Amino acid sequence: MVEDSYVSELLDELASGLQTPDLVRLRARHNCDAVRACLAAETELRQLTVSGSFGHDTEVLDFSDLDCLAEFPLHQGKDSSRCLTELARVLEQGLPDVEVHVDSPAVVAQFGEGQGNTLDIIPARSVSSTQYEERGSQAFEIPNGRGGWRFTCTDLHKAYVADVDEYLGHRLKGLIRLVKAWKYFRGLDVSSVYLELRITQFLAKAFDIPPSVARRNRGVRLIRVSESRAVSDAPPSPEPLRYSLTLTDTMQQLYKLRLRSMRDPLGLIGTIEAVPDERARTRALQQLEDSLVVAGLALDAEQRGDLFTALNQWHHLLVGRPMSDAQVGELFVEKPAPHEAERIPQPTLLAPGIDVLVDELVTIGRERGFLYLARLGESCKDPRVLEIGKRLDGKGGWRLMRLAVESVRTALGDVSARELEFAWDGIGRWDA
Repeated sequence: MVEDSYVSELLDELASGLQTPDLVRLRARHNCDAVRACLAAETELRQLTVSGSFGHDTEVLDFSDLDCLAEFPLHQGKDSSRCLTELARVLEQGLPDVEVHVDSPAVVAQFGEGQGNTLDIIPARSVSSTQYEERGSQAFEIPNGRGGWRFTCTDLHKAYVADVDEYLGHRLKGLIRLVKAWKYFRGLDVSSVYLELRITQFLAKAFDIPPSVARRNRGVRLIRVSESRAVSDAPPSPEPLRYSLTLTDTMQQLYKLRLRSMRDPLGLIGTIEAVPDERARTRALQQLEDSLVVAGLALDAEQRGDLFTALNQWHHLLVGRPMSDAQVGELFVEKPAPHEAERIPQPTLLAPGIDVLVDELVTIGRERGFLYLARLGESCKDPRVLEIGKRLDGKGGWRLMRLAVESVRTALGDVSARELEFAWDGIGRWDA
């Protein structure tokens, strides 16, 4: 099955819409600067860097907190719990208007309400390791939640995700956001790090992405297609992954693997757990099972050309509820280019009555057709069909008209759909 371009566009827009806006990033950067200034004045802070979902560009709007790695010259034998307590004390004294508490492995600084105002500051100490240095990177130890320390190497994981994302037409990060949104909207206690690395590992294997790596600046990267002819026998890059199929396959893999722990695909930090306990695993697997049923319904609707149903099912799967007609309309509103904004009126949102117009088109096509014979060899366009076409164009442009054509194709077949395309020739941007 080839994914319909409109379903692809919907999922692409949903994935893009899950990114945090510039205003949130600006707020987060301002708060990071305040934390950096506070720690630099009172401690031997070496650097404060953004890591986690924000650092990897896989954050989810309204859910992901900002993770900051704070490097200190910590004593080798120091208990990590003590480090967290001391870090919290420094922040409380230096930022008296900020709510501070320990939530291992981080100290949480709550600057206010809204995304970008919650920072998870993770104390880290540099570790000398040939394994990391040979890869042009730097290793750290961070609290493990039990008073000890564990290895991490965020820049290598960031490079790993970024390179697979590039190889797959910059859709991997969007897919990761969609799966993270799925778990957030269902309140599931599943590790974001696990999902990010498990999905990347799964797609790297599924699309046979070459495992060869090369050092470049800091971190490792998969050899890119543009370089493959010179340094590798890597196959050409595949087309951008198809969201509907790949999202379903990804969830099937997560369910098949029962959310078991995984080994770090780069062999850096040992085992990565998916869930904190069996209760969380059981609940997440039940949600995966239910979601796969919805995904199957969406794929079936897409196969039949019933795009309205497909869109609703995907929205239901990702955010826990189907879309309203108005929400479908918002995604398919024709937006003018910036330089055209003054001379092209902004279309209104799709009204709930559009499905009535589509049903009327099906009735017209079944009873009398979209064209009629005026004289021998000369066909004329049905006035009512033209009127409906203009209304659809005014509501959602050629994309909404295309959805109506596909609905007619599903109900009446290819011949009637082609007849409708010809009848609408010349309306707006429509070109038969």
